[in-house]
Amino acid sequence: LDKMLAEDNKKIDHVLDFSIDDSLLVRRITGRLVHPSSGRSYHREFFPPKVDMVDDITGEPLIQRSDDNEEVLKKRLESFHKNTKPVLGYYQNKGILSTIDASKSAPFVSHTIKSIFLSTLHFPHNASIFKTFQQKMKMQVHSTETPLAAEIL
Repeated sequence: LDKMLAEDNKKIDHVLDFSIDDSLLVRRITGRLVHPSSGRSYHREFFPPKVDMVDDITGEPLIQRSDDNEEVLKKRLESFHKNTKPVLGYYQNKGILSTIDASKSAPFVSHTIKSIFLSTLHFPHNASIFKTFQQKMKMQVHSTETPLAAEIL
């Protein structure tokens, strides 16, 4: 990959590893429910519909994807770990790997990604972006909301 990117004068600046215990991932994925026509999603445990297996808005049935079952997922995870571990090791040795605890809340994960993104910006080229971000952060010191990097850029 590095050679291929180098031919295009590109490189990987940073790699993010979203780490989560397999048992929690199995719980998250096997509980997913979908309303087929709208794509609305629910979760049996974390965001259940008001009526079991029924879309809250239309009253139509919800489905669970056939591959969202524990047996299929465990096979996919086994393959994922086997194929990903050497890649993560490679980028760890290059010093460009950050591991994020994906079992945390979405705001926590989002904030962590933004922090990593900002800490890996190359200065002074991106100094104006960083200054804009700092100013927005100062305005929100007492707010629980954090600006999105995309809003800044």
